[in-house]
Formats: sequence, C-alpha cells, structure tokens
Amino acid sequence: SLDSDGSEMVTADEVFSALRDLDREGALTVEAVAEYVSTCEGAGGGDVGGAHCDHVIDYGEFCKLFPVRVRRLQALKRRVDMDRSLAQDLCDQFNSEIGGVARWLQEAREVHESLSDNSTLALERSEAGKQATL
Repeated sequence: SLDSDGSEMVTADEVFSALRDLDREGALTVEAVAEYVSTCEGAGGGDVGGAHCDHVIDYGEFCKLFPVRVRRLQALKRRVDMDRSLAQDLCDQFNSEIGGVARWLQEAREVHESLSDNSTLALERSEAGKQATL
C-alpha cells in the first residue's frame, strides 16, 4: 500500500519510498515526486499549486487519477459481497439439515449396536452348539 501511515492520504515521501526501489538509475528525487503529487492534485479539475494544493493525494484525488483501478476494486468488492452472501445461504441450508442428519446418525448407531449385539449372541449360541435364532 502506498499509504504507509494509514492516513488515507498519499504523501510525496510515501510515493518516493514506493518508487525508490524501482529507480535503477537513481534519478528519482523527493522534489520530483513532490512536483508530481502537486500535478496530480490538479488532475481532477483543481488548481495546480493553488489554494487546494496540500501536497498529498487524498482518496478523492486518487479516484480521479486512477478510475480504472477504483472500478476494479468496486467490482471486486461486489464479487466478494456476492460470494459472502452465497456462502451464508449455503451455511443456512446446511445448518437447517444438521438436526435431521444428527438423528439419522443416531439411528445408524443404534442399528449398528443392535446388529453387533445380535451377532455376538449368534456366535455364542453357535459355540455352545445351539442353533441361533434371531
């Protein structure tokens, strides 16, 4: 994130810090970045270097400078919200079935236990030489 201090504004120093590692020739200066930030402030119809020039790019200015990026982020947010809604619907459907599944599992355990008990009885009778009847 360019906004390293969380102020929701991008300063010339923050832009310089982000670009410094990409500057292989070492030609980038803080002054050049500050001039660029001032130019960006005027890109949205404001007056460059005028009364509205505070040498930082706030969110509104960022949106005017990078509308495609903002639209992409908005589309991504809509997609995440839609996925979250779908996931909640699926959870609700699953949770509504948990009681029935729990009852079915309990019945299956009881049937298993009954079969196990009856098979033990059958084996005991068989070993005793008696005919097993269930």
